[in-house]
Amino acid sequence: MLVASVLAVTQPVVVPPEPDQAPAEPVEAAPPSRMYHAFLSPVTVSLPANGGRLNVLLGAALPQTADRALEKTLQDNPDAVLANLATAILDAIDTTGAGADPVQLYKVLPPSLQVAMNANLAAMGAPPDILEVLILDWALVP
Repeated sequence: MLVASVLAVTQPVVVPPEPDQAPAEPVEAAPPSRMYHAFLSPVTVSLPANGGRLNVLLGAALPQTADRALEKTLQDNPDAVLANLATAILDAIDTTGAGADPVQLYKVLPPSLQVAMNANLAAMGAPPDILEVLILDWALVP
């Protein structure tokens, strides 16, 4: 009888409901490992409307690979990769209206140069894998 009275008085164990689980956020893939290549010779272009001369020293971000084939291509044939970049600079100035405004030029040049470099690589039969073009140094001479 004592057992029955203890059972009657004891409260049942209440299990709290599980909290709502937050929806899982999509996991972003890690960006590919990069290596960087600096070109030794600058690209020089005369700006339109007597805007002066622009000298740009470029670098490129490449995917890290075991065979480093793209880096070897850039080292062995820098002139072929940089071949028409002066034209790409002038086209970027024309399409954006950047003129000789250095801040605007600095913003519009890397994407345009990336497209041109990848096109040059494809024409050479190399993979067009330049991930980003970096402006390492530049001089705008009036």
